[in-house]
Amino acid sequence: MVIPHLLSVGYDPLLMRTRSFVLRQAGFTVDEAYNLNGALGLLMSDSIDAVLLCHTVPKDKQRSFIQQRTASDDCCPSFASKPRTMKGTSMVA
Repeated sequence: MVIPHLLSVGYDPLLMRTRSFVLRQAGFTVDEAYNLNGALGLLMSDSIDAVLLCHTVPKDKQRSFIQQRTASDDCCPSFASKPRTMKGTSMVA
């Protein structure tokens, strides 16, 4: 069984570590990036199956990152989290 490799990107280290902990407990392999340049570097050097963009990344930067990744030959899905309530987030492409 192949374990999905995720890249979690956001600007809040505590939130990122918590999210990564939960994802690892669910069986995913997770790398973290605390800025978009770091994320691009990890994407070039590792085989990432999907990218999760935290709501702490501004919407315009989320859009440009997703557009840049979509135009790439080695594109993997990118998702941006959208805060809904204190109980969780919803995922939007």
